[in-house]
Amino acid sequence: MAWLAAVGTWVGAHAATIGMAASVVGTAISAFSSIQAGRQQKAASRYNAKMQMIQAERERSAKLLEERRHRQQSTRLLARQRSLYLKAGVALEGTPLEVIGQTAVESEIDAMIIRATGKGRYLDRLTMAGMLKKMGKEYETAGYLRAGSTLLTGVGQTMIGYGGIPAED
Repeated sequence: MAWLAAVGTWVGAHAATIGMAASVVGTAISAFSSIQAGRQQKAASRYNAKMQMIQAERERSAKLLEERRHRQQSTRLLARQRSLYLKAGVALEGTPLEVIGQTAVESEIDAMIIRATGKGRYLDRLTMAGMLKKMGKEYETAGYLRAGSTLLTGVGQTMIGYGGIPAED
């Protein structure tokens, strides 16, 4: 048990040094953690941005397909209208021609709305992806700033605590 007393004596003699070392190590770990947190937030933001871009492409493709299908249906509808008029012996002039023309115009407007809706959603997703990438960079920068602040505060507190700098009253 004499060794235990010797250890106690040594620790007592070096308590200030041990305390200062622990404070420095704790500060360094805290600073490193801030950097890592910023990097992880950046990685999460990049992943979310990538998912937004993938979803943007999916939505764009779906709307283009919807537009194409709508145009095909419109073509079939116009053909059916013409066929029924001709079958009934109605000349394709005057009112029947105006009806077919109006159907074509309305179908084209619907197709343009489908396209515009798809483009709007696509651009919204791309904008969100860009914002997420920017936020990721800002998270990383904030992590480095927090680390620097932690280091400066920790060193200052250690210096004050162990007599290197007199504390202001």
